[in-house]
Amino acid sequence: MKNKTKTTTGSADEQRARKQKEIRALWIKFITAAALTTALLYVSIVPMIRSVYLPYPDMLNPIIYPIVHAAAQLILTLPVVFIGYKFYTVGFKALWQKSPNFDSLIATGTSAAVVYSVYNVCQIYEGNIEAVYALYFMPATVVIMLILFGKTLKSVSKGFKPGRIEGEVLNDSER
Repeated sequence: MKNKTKTTTGSADEQRARKQKEIRALWIKFITAAALTTALLYVSIVPMIRSVYLPYPDMLNPIIYPIVHAAAQLILTLPVVFIGYKFYTVGFKALWQKSPNFDSLIATGTSAAVVYSVYNVCQIYEGNIEAVYALYFMPATVVIMLILFGKTLKSVSKGFKPGRIEGEVLNDSER
């Protein structure tokens, strides 16, 4: 009987450690995505704000250097898309199996924004500087970041059930 409780406690400890590791990984992904998204927001929005002076390098000015501005946005977007790769693998797989889910919505929406923006980066490179106003990297990264935040909070909340204090999990035999 004692062996059963030790094994149950051991597996519970392993599950708790695995859950903590998962939560830590989700927080790291979220914080990284948030930092990159914040930088992208600054790069893409500050040139539109005329009423307040905010420091902004001339090198990133979309009117003077549109290809540099577009490349900076692309460089800040790719790591966020890579961080959210699981949305794409799960979402497109579910879509392929004709049973779309929330990840499918995220994958198709952000993919459309990123692919269209990459197309516009190519247009800018070919000389169509008006395409600089049709870059949608920022919405894609914001969606990925916010969904990562939601999944992180969901994972944290699953670990803390009401009425249970950490370290106070009792086995059936101890009650």
